[in-house]
Amino acid sequence: MTYRTIDELKYYGSDFNKWIALNCTKKMIVNNIDCIMFKYSKNILRIIESKHKREKSSDSQQLLLRMLARAGQTRDDNNNIVNIEVYMIIGDVPYDFVDILRVNSNEAKFQISNQNLIKFLNFETDFKNL
Repeated sequence: MTYRTIDELKYYGSDFNKWIALNCTKKMIVNNIDCIMFKYSKNILRIIESKHKREKSSDSQQLLLRMLARAGQTRDDNNNIVNIEVYMIIGDVPYDFVDILRVNSNEAKFQISNQNLIKFLNFETDFKNL
């Protein structure tokens, strides 16, 4: 049995998010991030929010993504500099073609093929070479 109703499954990203909504202050933004990837060999941390083609992101979610993008860099446990990249990927399964927005620079790439998306997600290519 789930803690969330069928409608709530679409609204709350997790049972924990619903619990926060019911028990904590409303004077803050609470959001799920779809994916965080870290490639050790490249010292790149990618934060990725995915949206379906007809799905919109909220103003509060966009604010959080911009704040994360402005962080720019952090350090790993060995004190190596790690670059933070924030993206929104827009598309639908099976992701034959997607649009990718780089939040850090507010640049977009359109109609990226499935193969190039995989290369990007595998860190085999970067955003500028899509």
